Amino acid sequence: MGAPSKMVTNRHRDGRPASIHILLRRHLGLDPSNAEEVKRRLKHFAIETAKAMAKGSPSCPEYGIDIGVDSARIPEASQTQPSVGG
Repeated sequence: MGAPSKMVTNRHRDGRPASIHILLRRHLGLDPSNAEEVKRRLKHFAIETAKAMAKGSPSCPEYGIDIGVDSARIPEASQTQPSVGG
């Protein structure tokens, strides 16, 4: 979870780990039905992004993908990069 007013969420930039449940329910205030829909969208987005990355760079077996959710609850990638050693 990113620090207030920051898009970057890694721990080196004041981010901290949080479960998807806490993020969606507590911080975004979603009810269970809407939280499940956002989780479904996130999963679909992650899978489609991974497929696209695999086509573009088949020699790299692992990527780190930073995915956020905008105010309309639509997933968006802010960064992708090969994993260390990948």
